[in-house]
Amino acid sequence: MRLTNRRNFLKLLLISSSLLVLGRLSISEMQHAQNGLTPFGSWYVVQYSQIVPDILLTNYVLTVDGEVENPVQLTY
Repeated sequence: MRLTNRRNFLKLLLISSSLLVLGRLSISEMQHAQNGLTPFGSWYVVQYSQIVPDILLTNYVLTVDGEVENPVQLTY
């Protein structure tokens, strides 16, 4: 592509700026993938009710049981 006219120059400018933006987006995604952790702001949250229950941490227990080799109960 020759830069002899304005149309070719604008095409080249558009293509190069698009590649620059795409490159930055992919670098950002790769940084998240390298450490293997999802950033807190990217967590997927599902809420079925507008009422959020109050949970006392002293009473909170996470139980993993069923078809597992080692059932466990975790407290806060």
